[in-house]
Amino acid sequence: MRPYAIKGNFKERIGASLMSGNNKGKDTLPIRDRAAYDMLIDNALSLNERMPISKDIYYFSQPCCMTVCNEKGDQEPVREKTEIIYSRTSRRMGVYTGKTKGGFVIDESWKANDGLVNTVSSMYPLPDPHRSYDGTDIKKGIWNVFDVYEGDHMSLQGGLMIKNDVSDYYRELLTVIEGLDREKMDGFATKNG
Repeated sequence: MRPYAIKGNFKERIGASLMSGNNKGKDTLPIRDRAAYDMLIDNALSLNERMPISKDIYYFSQPCCMTVCNEKGDQEPVREKTEIIYSRTSRRMGVYTGKTKGGFVIDESWKANDGLVNTVSSMYPLPDPHRSYDGTDIKKGIWNVFDVYEGDHMSLQGGLMIKNDVSDYYRELLTVIEGLDREKMDGFATKNG
């Protein structure tokens, strides 16, 4: 797709150009070895079935959202806080409901998004066990889902054109990680230190 063939303001055209196939090198990977393949819901569900959750691993997820509900009941990006490269995809996801070829129903809950990923799909892989994050009782073998972060797909990386200070977020996350199995780790350090 050529940037001049895309409707929208200048920033949207530049953003769409950055996300277009014009910027990709030659890809020789088999179709199933590409992220685009895994991003299709039916393919992700199939992949999830082949990759069971382990009872010995801590799983965390951080869903993001940067949309608001409009008067039609659809979701639209928060313009001043959403990276321009996500505006079009955010609007498309924000109005879509339907059914996949495999029969999976995409209902109203799938409209909220971070500009690139539906918020509901970023919480945990279907049909894995999950629960809301509880800092006093973190479990292994289940997805511990943090509260939805108000940000677009680039916010937790510090932003692209819209800068976002994530220092405090990552300090808090490191505190959570540092506290996991503290007793077991302290014992290991004593035995091996």
